[in-house]
Order: sequence, then structure tokens, then C-alpha cells
Amino acid sequence: MKRLFLALLQLSLVAAGKPADAYTLSGHVTGGQTGFTLLKYVAAVPITLDTVYVTVVIPILNTYTIPNVEAGGYVLFAYQDLNTSITPDLDEPRGFYGGEIPTIFELLGDSSGVDIELYESTQGGFSGSVSYEGTQTGLTLIYASYTPDFEGLPHGGGVLFTNTGIGTYTALVDSFTTYYVAAFMDLNTNLTWDEGEPRGFYGGTTPEPIVVEQGSAPEGINIVMTETSGVFPRNSITTQTFVLNSVYPNPFNSTTTIEFSVDGPETIELALFDALGRRVAVLASGPMVAGEHRVVLQAGALPTGMYFVRLTGQKGHLSRPVLLIR
Repeated sequence: MKRLFLALLQLSLVAAGKPADAYTLSGHVTGGQTGFTLLKYVAAVPITLDTVYVTVVIPILNTYTIPNVEAGGYVLFAYQDLNTSITPDLDEPRGFYGGEIPTIFELLGDSSGVDIELYESTQGGFSGSVSYEGTQTGLTLIYASYTPDFEGLPHGGGVLFTNTGIGTYTALVDSFTTYYVAAFMDLNTNLTWDEGEPRGFYGGTTPEPIVVEQGSAPEGINIVMTETSGVFPRNSITTQTFVLNSVYPNPFNSTTTIEFSVDGPETIELALFDALGRRVAVLASGPMVAGEHRVVLQAGALPTGMYFVRLTGQKGHLSRPVLLIR
């Protein structure tokens, strides 16, 4: 991630002609450690992951401006460069627009007052690279688990800012302990690995543990992804007994409809999780008869951001990402 970030920073400082539907994004960056030489940076990462805008925060004034930003949804990230390496490090103050859980900022025109607060780092993490020689393309996720079988929700992870499966990354974890690390290309965008999607482990075919401690961020956690067989279709995700067909519309503003079907009598739970893997709502639970089912998700007071719908049955679970934009 560091080499990519450096390249993106250099590109962002080069003036370019203003494309159609491009606007200026500005605000303040508050918090962090004091000192004139401690530079701060802001990165605007589009949800499409097709580019990154990076700018320097003006010292003393603590303001930032990013010109010529194309319309769309963005995750805004800021950090304070304590060691003048230009790249973000895990022990440096950082923050997101939206607070602890990143909130998607929808850029529809020139926007000011888009403020970000920095917090001292309390999480650990690790970094490394992912390599891939196959022909598939798509979002590559890095995830960390307490166990080498990678069952259940991840306890940390990261993402490549490319769709090629090749690049460097920095991942965060939720506590200081021993982890096992894997990477996979999420071809059907359900946030979990499915048979047929390229995947690899740190350590090769047998996952090796890493230890994340306070003040220690393991580096060189490198992963080689390889092809597997039997890719699931992109438009539906199936198991032997139930199917998670669609979430529409997605992104959505206030309500969206989740469609799923079961082959026979099945006890299921349909739940909504936030970006940190916390259950925020149970949408349906209990026995279901065979056939098609629809459940309407009401956003209520949920903040803008990335969530995922998870359908759990007696023989497994299925997930699909959903983006709420206010």
C-alpha cells in the first residue's frame, strides 16, 4: 500500500483539466498531535476503487481542499504523518469522515465543511503484498481470523486499491493476539470466499500464524493468490437449500427489498451487519416454507455506510453487501 500511496500522492499534486461533473471538496482536519512540522493528509477513496485523490492539509489552518473530484460516493480518510514517511502508518493518528465507522460521503456538487477528526491509534495491524498471475479481475480483500480454518466473521482486514489482485496493503485488526491471514478476489461481491474465487494464505497451502502486539505491526505478510474452480454466478448466490437472490435497489436511500428463496422447510435468520461485523438488525428469523420470500429493509436511523445482509440457514450462510446513502 505504501508504494501505491506514494504514487497516488505524486499524481494528485499534478494539476489536471477539470472533467465533467467534477467538484471541489474541502473541510477541516481536527485532533492529532500538535506541531507545525507534523503534516496531515487526506485521501478520498471512491467506492468504485478506480482511483484515489490525496491532498496535504494546510498547517496551522488545518484545512484541506481537493479540486476536480468526480461526482460519486467516497470514503474520506485522514492521518498525521509523525515520521515524515508520507505514507500512513498504523501507530499514527488517523480518522474517517463519519468517525469510527467510515461513512460514505456522496459528492454531488462543490462541498465545504467536510470535516474529519483524528484519533490516536488504538488498533494493531499488519502489512504486506498480494500477487496474482491469473486472468480474473475484481475487488481483492485481505482478512484476518483467530483460527486457521477462517470460520465465522473476520476479526480484521484490508483491501487492495486495484482490481487486479496485485498490490500492497495495510490491514487493521480488532485486538492484540495471534491471527491467520488470507486474501481472495470477491468475484460475486458477497464479502466471503466462495469456491472458484482466487485465494491464497500467508504461509502457502498451510496458513502460518502472525502475532500482532501493542506497538508491533508485522510487515512482509505476503500472499500469493491462485485460481480455484467452480465460480459462482454473479447475479445469485446459492447453497443446497436456499438462495440469496438480490438486494434492490442497491445503493439505497431509505428502503431496499431483499429477495431469497428456500428449497424446502428451513429455519433461517436474515440479519444486517455493519462494516465492523456487528449485527445491527434482525430482519427475519424462524421457520420458512419452500418458495420465494421478500423482506423490506427500513434504514431508519442507520447512518450512511457499507453494510452487508447475511442469510443463515441450517447448512451455512450467504452474504451480500449493501450501500446506504442518505
